[in-house]
Amino acid sequence: MNPHTPWLAGTSVLPALFSFGVSFANPACPANTVSCYGSHSTSTTSADSANACGDSYVHSRYDLIHGTFHVDSRATCGGDCSSGSSVDAEDQYHVEGLPPGTPLTFTAEMTVSLQVGYTCANRSPYGSASATLREGAANQSSASISTPSYYCPPGYSCCSPVASSNQVLRVTIVRSVGEVFPIHFNLTSSGSTPNTGDGQLGFIGLPSGASVVSCQAFRQDFVTRSRPTSWGHLKLLYR
Repeated sequence: MNPHTPWLAGTSVLPALFSFGVSFANPACPANTVSCYGSHSTSTTSADSANACGDSYVHSRYDLIHGTFHVDSRATCGGDCSSGSSVDAEDQYHVEGLPPGTPLTFTAEMTVSLQVGYTCANRSPYGSASATLREGAANQSSASISTPSYYCPPGYSCCSPVASSNQVLRVTIVRSVGEVFPIHFNLTSSGSTPNTGDGQLGFIGLPSGASVVSCQAFRQDFVTRSRPTSWGHLKLLYR
């Protein structure tokens, strides 16, 4: 994936920025929200290509140019209270590089890693993490994990079990070249244990020469492979 110049907003062209922490706001693109709930609660909604919030205990961030998403949270009081973080982001995509109107069926996928961590507390520690990839209104794939069931006797300090999940969320997209389609991303972590979630966007199943580009400057090219040259053909070229 390589970043490219974002879509036009009016008559101005905004330059693509290549590292997280420096972003541009494109009002032609959908708004996105990052939320952090710990010792201090923060929630920010904007049309920035990248955004983040956090403190020593919770973090949320997204980078739509590179298609990456992250949340993590851990309690501020040793597992005896809870915290949470979430990313709710959307971008608009289309395929170019082929004749306009060409019908296509391909796949958007988000590689997801979720983990609910280990902690001990005077009450039963718990945690959860989830991820959703959605195209359009209802074409979606989701994953979630939570603290495995366990019993903590009243008045005892208990330690939570650990759970993790690594998988790929996939949605099939049926669109034509040049047609704009929205993709929505959600990552959430919450509870009294250390909880994390990571996601990476990608596309598969498009022919060589095609590119998927977005309003916020994401770009994935499907490179045309060169044909192997035979030794006999080389001798003809250089006689």
